[in-house]
Amino acid sequence: MSDSYKVYRAIHNSLHSAWKFDASKRQNNALNILTGFICGIIQSKSVKLAHVAGEIPGAGKEESQIMQLRRWLANEKVDVDLFYLPFVATLIYCLAKQTLVLVIDGSTTASGCITLMVSMVYKGRALPLLWVTRKGKKGHFPQDMHVELIKAVKNIVPKGTEVICLGDGEFDGTDWLNTIQSYGWKYACRTANSAVLYEDGDKFTFKDICPERGGITEIADVEFSNERNIVVRAVVYWGKKYQDPIYLVTNFSTGGEAFDWYKKQSRSA
Repeated sequence: MSDSYKVYRAIHNSLHSAWKFDASKRQNNALNILTGFICGIIQSKSVKLAHVAGEIPGAGKEESQIMQLRRWLANEKVDVDLFYLPFVATLIYCLAKQTLVLVIDGSTTASGCITLMVSMVYKGRALPLLWVTRKGKKGHFPQDMHVELIKAVKNIVPKGTEVICLGDGEFDGTDWLNTIQSYGWKYACRTANSAVLYEDGDKFTFKDICPERGGITEIADVEFSNERNIVVRAVVYWGKKYQDPIYLVTNFSTGGEAFDWYKKQSRSA
């Protein structure tokens, strides 16, 4: 038996066990297509349909297989709750014995669409967990969408799991940060040098506390933003290899720990 067939069979058996499987012809066919899809991605190390189709064992003509995969993606009956969540929930459950590092990011996807995604960092890779896509040009998503998405992620994270959330400058909204903190999770999110802070009623910005190059400055227990509805640790790190300082808001106990975790975001791909 070839490696492709061994991979296909292992995936098929695992999906059959994990899925609430109905041995009807429709679900049996769906199971086979999903198995082939996953097998093709693993074997080709790509998500391009032409590459995936060429690695599905016994699939027949590549053109026909590409059309089948396209129909699968366009099929409204391919429901997220049935075809995706059971497997990602199983993955999270297996990895929840260690700290889960979540990254939220917005990016342009396909033609005329933008996607907001929460991924899990694992061995230097960012594994997509949940996302929302809408039509639009590159730009920021409203904060309520950040909150809605992280609430959905919370529903599939086992209770008691240690979680750390990382985000760039778009993800420094106080509602978003308060939501994360209410779960007992840690966060380290980048912000702008013009972001407002309050200490004992005195207003200032991050650029007012910028260290010399090669240094780090942090101030604990400051109110963040003009809303003043969350208390954070303000951290400014200016490494010698960085052209500009990095400004973070966090609920970690030290700025160094916050920055060490934040770096995992840029290292994931």
